[in-house]
Amino acid sequence: MRESRSANNDRGYAAIAWWLIPLGLLIALIIVLFGSEKPDIDAELTVTPLSAQMERVTIGERVIPGVPNSRLASGYIPPDQSLKDRVLQRLREFQVDFRQSAPAITVVAVPASEERQQLAAELTKLFAQARLGGTQQTNAPPAVIDQSRADIVLHVRQSDRDIAHQLLVALSPYLQGSFLLVFNAQNNLDSLLMVVQRTPQFRGDGQVLLWRNTSLATDSDNT
Repeated sequence: MRESRSANNDRGYAAIAWWLIPLGLLIALIIVLFGSEKPDIDAELTVTPLSAQMERVTIGERVIPGVPNSRLASGYIPPDQSLKDRVLQRLREFQVDFRQSAPAITVVAVPASEERQQLAAELTKLFAQARLGGTQQTNAPPAVIDQSRADIVLHVRQSDRDIAHQLLVALSPYLQGSFLLVFNAQNNLDSLLMVVQRTPQFRGDGQVLLWRNTSLATDSDNT
């Protein structure tokens, strides 16, 4: 009798073990896929103060101006679907995190460049799909900041700078490089202004590189 009961217990433990194996594999897969979705902002982003009203924010892989790079394409390249999906996921997470503040971004491109206008239009669509405003300003943009300093400028209140940093991290699958944050009291979270003021570089999948705005850039790059 005891032997029969022991055999039944062994079969029960074996059945449980067989169920635990796929369950463990499923948990491991979930951790791999979703465990690192929230980026560590300190690991990705570097901030350099330039003045009381301005700072440089750098994020992503460094690309040195003038050095040949086979991954770079000439002219505007729209982001492929995989890239769009990744940046939209990040932007939607950002929107959920700050939904009570209702961030809204207006994008404007400095005229005289079709590539800038196309990039501004793409950013506008991404922001709109993530419920982050997403309007494209067509009237005259604000005064251009020294073009050797930045391809893209984000106007924001200084008290909201940390939120602006997290917005740039959310954009990092699509935009990488060096940005300029300009502190303007009138640009509340519901009226952030992003200015594409110089034509950046593009990878073949459409990723935007903003590394020419460094001390290595030449006057010929400021177009």
